[in-house]
Amino acid sequence: LADIPETEMYGPDCRDILVSKFASSAAHVTGKRLVSSESCTWIGQHFGVPLAEYKRFIDRLFLAGVNHMFYHGCCYSPVEASWPGWCFYASSEMNWRNPIWRDVKFLNAYVTRCQSMFQSAAPDEDTLVYWPFCDYPVGTNGIVAPMTVHNASGWFRSHPVGATADRLYREGRAFDFVSDRQLQSIDLGRYADLVVPPCTNMPVATAESVARFVRRPARVEPFPAEGLQFTRMRRGDETVYFLVNTNGTRVVTAARPSAAGSMWWMDPMTGEVGPLNGPIELEPHG
Repeated sequence: LADIPETEMYGPDCRDILVSKFASSAAHVTGKRLVSSESCTWIGQHFGVPLAEYKRFIDRLFLAGVNHMFYHGCCYSPVEASWPGWCFYASSEMNWRNPIWRDVKFLNAYVTRCQSMFQSAAPDEDTLVYWPFCDYPVGTNGIVAPMTVHNASGWFRSHPVGATADRLYREGRAFDFVSDRQLQSIDLGRYADLVVPPCTNMPVATAESVARFVRRPARVEPFPAEGLQFTRMRRGDETVYFLVNTNGTRVVTAARPSAAGSMWWMDPMTGEVGPLNGPIELEPHG
């Protein structure tokens, strides 16, 4: 129902791309153009986070389908307050008091180039993964299980839908989650496949919608990841991949992705553009 679905990644360890895909899925399935995020929340302690870590954090949000970043946080502090001013406990201090502030413009230029591409493109996920919400409201102990953007190993990844989504993602599939209400009421004709993970409870109306879902004549194109992670978009007849090497070592793919026609690359850190004539090479966290 949100005009701009929003997600968050939190702290140094809670950066689950699949959980943040809930927000981008909500946008993609319902035709919303923007997906926002509370970005870089409490990556580390105050004034102690390098810009490289901001970029790694932001890249994971991009991989989840975010295209509308908001830094967290920029809390109010009066000008006359002595350094470091008034600080919010969970902030990464994206303000002029932070020693990295003079170089934030380079990070912003990177974000700008990426988001200029993302916001001018359409999502290109071709597979739907059913989100069996009716299996979740009550846990085995009879207590409602909170669904948080962090600590997802319990409420999400320990359930069949989490394992299903993880496998699809590792295989290079481009997918969105879909809810009961969306299956029952929205035209999902652009998607080629619907994956239903093992589940115990399913509304009758959803089961009827699943039964009517017929394979559409669209491509399902896995990406040969080889150590890379990606999100995929469309610009007219073009397919656009945003690729990230999330590893600490250099990655060179065995071959470029199979596709007809010419291929081009852009380094969003510099804006440099050129033809892609061979394997894809990315430095650590490039």
